[in-house]
Parts: sequence; C-alpha cells; structure tokens
Amino acid sequence: MEVRKQYTIINNDEEITITVGDYLRVKTKEENIIGKVSDLGSNYVELEISEHNRNVYKSFLYVSLLEVEIYED
Repeated sequence: MEVRKQYTIINNDEEITITVGDYLRVKTKEENIIGKVSDLGSNYVELEISEHNRNVYKSFLYVSLLEVEIYED
C-alpha cells in the first residue's frame, strides 16, 4: 500500500483535502497555474508543472493563494 502525504485546507469556506499526486489549479494575484502536487505541508504546496517536456517545480504558500481547486480533466 502506498502512503502519500495529505493535508486539508479551508479555502473560501470550503474544506479541500489535497493529496500528493492530485492535480490542482491555484490562483494568486499574479498567476493562475495547473500542476501536479509533488509535495505539501501545513503551510505550502509544491506543484510540478510541465513546460515543453521538462518539469518545473513551484511552491506556493497557502496564505498567498486566492483560490485552490482540485483540477479534473
């Protein structure tokens, strides 16, 4: 059995449980990004973003996010 990190946040009065491997759409004041969760903690989420066949990792603090939603294709 695979154990993956999981964390529950409250965003816009909605409780969201995020698990490593989920795809998220995060919105900040400057950008709107969809990526795969590669790491997370109690105050940050790190997304793996595919950019022209290479992987870019970007960390976001939950406090700086305006919106978080689990992205479904």
